[in-house]
Amino acid sequence: MGLYFWLGLLISSASLSIRALHASKRERFRIGVYAGALRALTVIPLGTLLVVAYFPRLTGPLPWLGPLVVVAIALMPSSSFVALGKAFRLMQNAPAIQEEQASRPFNAWLPVVIVDAILVVIALVVVLLSHPWQ
Repeated sequence: MGLYFWLGLLISSASLSIRALHASKRERFRIGVYAGALRALTVIPLGTLLVVAYFPRLTGPLPWLGPLVVVAIALMPSSSFVALGKAFRLMQNAPAIQEEQASRPFNAWLPVVIVDAILVVIALVVVLLSHPWQ
């Protein structure tokens, strides 16, 4: 897949993560703040390294880029899935009078998880099509 696709995916993921981080901070949802900070710490360097790796003559070989991408692809969805699960649990346990306020972190993290699910499916398809077991 092309550079522009991955950059678009990273930019949309970063913007949704910033939105979810801001909503989590506003609602004092601590797990969401941690997950948003972790995502910011992985998305920003990953996007920068993606652009740098696209021009190999400028940087030379980057043998450590592959493991870094695998770690980032593992950290980003897992952090957002945990934040969404915790937000869903808080939303389910909230009394009726606080239901709307309790659903705000869930509504903020849901688009992030959808983009991460797309990323996981693409990563699995790429792994399955590349036949690493042969």
